[in-house]
Amino acid sequence: MARYRILAVDDDQDVLDFIKESVGDKYEVVTSLDGPEALVKFRECEPDLILLDVMMPGMSGYEVCQEIRKIPGKKNVPVIMLSALDSVEDHKAGYREGATFYLTKPIPPERLIRNIEVQLVTAGPPKPKKLSFEQIIARRFWKDMPQNGPTSRKEKDTKLQDKPAAVISTKNGRILAVDDDEDILRIMTLLFEKEYEFLAAKDGLDALRKIHAYEPDLVVIDIMIPKVNGFQVCSAIRKIDRYVHLPVVFLTGKDDPKIREMAESFNSCFMLKPCNYQDLFKNVEKLMEKSPTLKLPKKVAYDQIKPEDKGLPEHQEDKEKVNWVD
Repeated sequence: MARYRILAVDDDQDVLDFIKESVGDKYEVVTSLDGPEALVKFRECEPDLILLDVMMPGMSGYEVCQEIRKIPGKKNVPVIMLSALDSVEDHKAGYREGATFYLTKPIPPERLIRNIEVQLVTAGPPKPKKLSFEQIIARRFWKDMPQNGPTSRKEKDTKLQDKPAAVISTKNGRILAVDDDEDILRIMTLLFEKEYEFLAAKDGLDALRKIHAYEPDLVVIDIMIPKVNGFQVCSAIRKIDRYVHLPVVFLTGKDDPKIREMAESFNSCFMLKPCNYQDLFKNVEKLMEKSPTLKLPKKVAYDQIKPEDKGLPEHQEDKEKVNWVD
């Protein structure tokens, strides 16, 4: 079933994080930190509703709303203005500039959810979109990446001149592990770092960034991770030529047939938590041998990645106490 899409606009990242945490499980949430970017994303992402901060530098929420109302066919998209300004005149100004509803900050999550639901019910079912949510996520990281190679001899020559020296993994391949549980990342670090180049991420957006920047040969990912879940990460990277067949091992603590079916639809390995880490290592070993990117050069050598960007948790002083095999 199609989900509603919300565009949240605020110059405070904490507010955007609050919105995603409050409604991200139910709706597709696209965010913007300023007015001009919001107008670009509005046209590209086609949201069903906008949450719009009023007081932003450069371009106010009032001005953003005015511009949105000028776009043909978009005059009726619900706009909920969010502001710390609470006078009668402030409310009147919001409605005068095109707001559908006006909420005063701070806003309890339940009140935000209730008002979003009211506006969406009034607006009708979700409208068809040109881009899926996963495609939007992918565009954030790969928008300028060529998918089909150079189209002319001149472009090809330019690519060859700019191409960096080939970098191949120094170990048995490069792994990215994604989990918001630091203890599990610590266990996997101990499990894999001797045999493989190992990176870690704690949320889906950081995972996408590191896949783009560091080109792993295999991904081990928890399904229920913050910001962008494991399935959305996998769906996004499957749209990139290099990662169409990248091995992915999904981990989850929920043995749901629908989740298992979804994981299998990505031609990926599926393991339940808590897992036997010897079995995890064996599965990774088998999948890595077949990884189509294993022999491909990488943009960045492993020893060139800054230690803080590898994302590895600090080892416990007594490694013998780490129960890394179930």
